[in-house]
Amino acid sequence: MSVLLDPARPSLALALALALGLSQGCKRDPLGDPVLAFESADPRIGTGGGGFAQGQAFPGAALPFGMIRPGPDTNGPLLGRAGWAHCAGYWAFDDFIDGFSQTHVHGTGVEDQGLILVMATDGMSAAKRRENGYGSFFDAESEHAEPGYYTVTLTPSGIRAELTATERVAFHRYTFPATVAEPTLVIDAGHGIGRDGSLGGELSVDPATGRITGRILSTGRFTGTGGAYDLHFALELDPPPAGLGVFDDADLQPGTTVSGIRIGAHAAYPTGTTEVRVKATVSVVDAAGAAANLDSGARQDFDTVRFGAKERWSDRLRTIEIWGGSEADQRTFYSALYRSLIMPTRYDDGDGRSLGVDRVVRDFAPFYSDLSLWDTYRTAHPLYALLWPEDAAAFGESLLEMNDRLGYLPRWPLAMNEHGTMIGAPASIVLAESVLKDLPLDAHRVWTVLEAEADLGSPRPNHTTHARCAEVGFCPADEIGGGVSKAVEYGWADFAVARLAEERGDASLAAALDARSLIYTAHYDPASGFLRGKNLDGSLTEADFDPTPWNDAFVEGNAWQYLFSAPYDPVALVEMIGDRAALLERLDELFVLSEGTEPIVLGTEPFFEPDPYYWHGNEPDLHYPWLYALMGEPGRGARWIDWVRRRHYDDTPDGLAGNDDAGTLSAWYVFSALGLYPLAGSDLYLIGTPLFERALVHLPGGDLTIVSEPFEKKGERGVAVHSVTWNDEPLTDPWLTHAQLAAGGELRFLTSPLPPSPDAEPPEWGAGRPWSPRPDR
Repeated sequence: MSVLLDPARPSLALALALALGLSQGCKRDPLGDPVLAFESADPRIGTGGGGFAQGQAFPGAALPFGMIRPGPDTNGPLLGRAGWAHCAGYWAFDDFIDGFSQTHVHGTGVEDQGLILVMATDGMSAAKRRENGYGSFFDAESEHAEPGYYTVTLTPSGIRAELTATERVAFHRYTFPATVAEPTLVIDAGHGIGRDGSLGGELSVDPATGRITGRILSTGRFTGTGGAYDLHFALELDPPPAGLGVFDDADLQPGTTVSGIRIGAHAAYPTGTTEVRVKATVSVVDAAGAAANLDSGARQDFDTVRFGAKERWSDRLRTIEIWGGSEADQRTFYSALYRSLIMPTRYDDGDGRSLGVDRVVRDFAPFYSDLSLWDTYRTAHPLYALLWPEDAAAFGESLLEMNDRLGYLPRWPLAMNEHGTMIGAPASIVLAESVLKDLPLDAHRVWTVLEAEADLGSPRPNHTTHARCAEVGFCPADEIGGGVSKAVEYGWADFAVARLAEERGDASLAAALDARSLIYTAHYDPASGFLRGKNLDGSLTEADFDPTPWNDAFVEGNAWQYLFSAPYDPVALVEMIGDRAALLERLDELFVLSEGTEPIVLGTEPFFEPDPYYWHGNEPDLHYPWLYALMGEPGRGARWIDWVRRRHYDDTPDGLAGNDDAGTLSAWYVFSALGLYPLAGSDLYLIGTPLFERALVHLPGGDLTIVSEPFEKKGERGVAVHSVTWNDEPLTDPWLTHAQLAAGGELRFLTSPLPPSPDAEPPEWGAGRPWSPRPDR
């Protein structure tokens, strides 16, 4: 990756040169120095793809879990401003930039945010009140993105835009060439991604100070009009402009204030102005909060903030140090680790106030929202729990705060709203796992909430579907859409809460929840060998059953993608399928079928269709390659774990198999590359096959070292695992607990290349029996 050094700023050039040369802070090692983490992370990976294989990655500037995310909002000749192609505002194949807005989500499958846009242009006119007027083509070769920084040159104007950020303040720098006759900035307070971002508001400008302040009633395609909320904003222009005006839906307007649905401001600078800097922030609390957030960026210049962002990201990314692998593997890994840290989003102001989901202001900080829980409970939250338990606990506290305001736990809170999108009770899984992993949360408070969530007779508004499924013994298709998927997801939550009840000594509740977690098995049809929709009278929903299309029995998937979707009780899964050998054969069949399908590539037929077998672009079957380890046969799974890593990830804009969903797919890759995978809702990690020669994971409780070395003295290391030791003791079971890993230690693999034929017998290691949450089974 290139680093843009401006010779006109020798102090910046020196600072960045020194920054890039910073030591990784480790002792000399026989393997040499570890891979440079920060330099290997590229925010543009995952910004491309098409159809069901769009990563929807955010390429702009941010800090880990930060409040503000300035970035480019683009469109182009292929898909224009199609929202579904620009959920994070940007698509790698575009050639036109509308401007640079301050708020974005990452990797979601629905467009929202993209609020308070800033754009540099040459002169102002009424036509420049909208994107087609003030927007610009850009030079793709000039684009550069690194964690915490983004830059691009606009064409044909030659204006260079740069973005960086603190936790709450976006910093913009626009450099105007001499050929720009009237250096101008446009601030559009009505812009949004996928649709206008405002239902109305007001804006004021102060020509003396160069400050622009206001409020919009913010909306979006996900938020909807019913969930609109006040977003206060404040911007400061440096130097103050020579002229500062306002506009609305109708035209450019005189004066310093304006109100309406599509409002904005424009700032004019004298000919010859070479550089204009902008500081921008938002607050969901009030105007005073926005002003205070903006003042927190006072006395900070762009270069200092960029350097500070680099330091913050370097510290985070160096949590894991790696040796070996190709440069492409290294870039893919650190870019995945980077993406896993973009969301959730912090929403409290610098003074500690936050606006709850009940729209009441309180002193509660840190407060996080934008939690895509149906996705993130599987991989992202377990990653936070292992690597950054303080952050994981803060996310849990925010969920508890939302519970107190809503009267129930959320499923998909975005900004100030619980949208209830997707299914199941994923917050219960996250919270139960947090206590099982001994995160710094109030365990009694968590238990009180989860006990109420598990009691389907309580008057919680999210209990209706779960209670009906439990009453019937399955989820009847003639009453409940997506019944098979809901049975699985509610069952996973019951399993997680059962583990916590077990830990608290409530054996009877644990047993009841364990039994309830298995109602999905009543959907199994032995004749077809799949889970199927089932009516209240017991009849199956499809006369001519085909396991590959989506149908109403499933949510975002088909019968193949939900067949093994309940890994939390492997013994019950075996009993449902018939026996362990039959289950493993069906799993092999799935992957062989999937291996034979064409990847989803722009311009090909599968572009508009998900993979009908193993679909890594979505969540229900992410754990499938790891089921082999859960069944005590990790050797059979090593090939498919590596196949997923190689086929569905790379270091290009197309490098994700689908929506990253707030870091879910990225966290999958991080775990997989380490040779580990979490069983969500438990304290268990499965053992797979590591990608790198060595990894050093700096955990709060001690360093975890993961080593892969050749099985034979003169042989090669590879994916096939012959044996594993944990702290020099042979490991028979292919799993470890959170307590074991969190305390640090050494996990050492003896490996060799995979046999060329998938039919070849893998090395034999592992327990040869399934893991069970109940050892008595």
